Amino acid sequence: MAFRDIRGYISSLVDSGEAIRIKEEIDWDLGASAIVRLANQLGSPAPIMENIKDYPGCSLAGALFSNYRRAAIAIGLDPDLHPSEILNLYHRRSKHPIKSLIVDKAPCQENVITGDDINLLELCAPYIHEGDGGRYLGSWQFIATPDYDTDWINWGMCHLMVHNETTLGGLLLPQEDIGIMFYGKYLPNKKPMPWAAVIGTEPLTTIVSAAPYGRGKSEVDWAGGLRLEPVELVKCVSQPLYVPANAEIIIEGVVDPDVLRLYEGPVGEYTGYRTSPRMPRVAYRVTAITFRNNPINCVACLGVPTDDSDMMAAVLARSDMLTTMEINGIPVVDISIPPQMVSHAAIVSVGKPHSNVANRIATLLFGTKNTGMNLQQLFVCDEDIDVFDIKQVLHAFATKCHPKKGITYYDNQPATPLLPHLSYEDRLLGRTTKVVFDCTWPLEWSPTRDIPVRGTFWDMYAERTIEKICNKWQEWGYPQDMKRVWEEGKERASWKKK
Repeated sequence: MAFRDIRGYISSLVDSGEAIRIKEEIDWDLGASAIVRLANQLGSPAPIMENIKDYPGCSLAGALFSNYRRAAIAIGLDPDLHPSEILNLYHRRSKHPIKSLIVDKAPCQENVITGDDINLLELCAPYIHEGDGGRYLGSWQFIATPDYDTDWINWGMCHLMVHNETTLGGLLLPQEDIGIMFYGKYLPNKKPMPWAAVIGTEPLTTIVSAAPYGRGKSEVDWAGGLRLEPVELVKCVSQPLYVPANAEIIIEGVVDPDVLRLYEGPVGEYTGYRTSPRMPRVAYRVTAITFRNNPINCVACLGVPTDDSDMMAAVLARSDMLTTMEINGIPVVDISIPPQMVSHAAIVSVGKPHSNVANRIATLLFGTKNTGMNLQQLFVCDEDIDVFDIKQVLHAFATKCHPKKGITYYDNQPATPLLPHLSYEDRLLGRTTKVVFDCTWPLEWSPTRDIPVRGTFWDMYAERTIEKICNKWQEWGYPQDMKRVWEEGKERASWKKK
């Protein structure tokens, strides 16, 4: 059963040891975010800070989706499952969207503020990183915007910095769906673009906003498919939009076509660096604020891995890439986007139907709309490699990727301007070089004459020896359940393929 709201999800995290409630007073000025950052870097439980200085009744919660266990809990799975099993369920459910449900009353509108009473500073907006350009009310949230001339509603995630009592600022990239709407339609027609920022839904409803789904396709239906039940929506009080009824905070407003841009940033980004400079950016004028009693602001303190943005890519960008390969007939066995590599690398295992399959995959994935923008390095491995086992991947890379024949560079590729290794010029132009590493044995090699036997327990011994040892392993005092591991390991053994 899906979580109705973030509060139910947090309770489940606490019960499973994946979150802790902090009752001591915590300072919104760098104190709360520092706790979130350290929890991310240590892989510690998510901090739920319920006593924020200067904001009685308000809470800050962070690191809510920062590992595979929390991704499993969010979708209703056993958190101890192998990452591949967790991610494959996300992928399967993504194929079956469920339409949203409109309701008349909603928890997110327990408190309604409009007109001269609007004051963003009354909401708990933390300073997230030392050196940021301001306080960010939105760091783990999304913005809903209506298309100018169709009934499509887009959801997209971006930072929102507080400028003053009635204005927010943030990055609005022209190549993203919200940018295509604003720069391609609203601005040429000199019309204000309505928007609504949604803070504090259960994770599945939030994460779909940060992943590619396709123009004209509704992220709210995608979220419903992941949840196996509709997302409840309620009409905004001041804009022609519907928003999740069980969110913690809703901020409504418009982007005016004739308003001078305001300086926003810098801010720490998903790459683990402060690569977003202080620049004139879009001003989001606020027309209404609604929120639940005792609201919870969900915070993403982005930095070095692993944090929420890394896991979103590991879950949903993976699904997008997997779909692309399935549609194009690639015999993909598995794919991993390691959270440690901040969505810039993917590892694919394949059954090779023909030579040069690594470059065919690279051509497909580097060209995808959103995931291809971030993807910089692609590793293609044989089917006997567990793409979630970095030790196996590194070994395959070091021993099977030819230093010349196995590496192909793709120049003048489109790129996100947030890549730390790009020069200022390349960031402005949005261009980079990408690379694929072919870590597979050449197709023409004989498995008995040319391909060496891999020196693993599963490959060097006969099946009867392996099975006997696995069945006795725990009896001898070892902790691992090798009977279970045997069922997985034997499917990857070299002798199984001969």
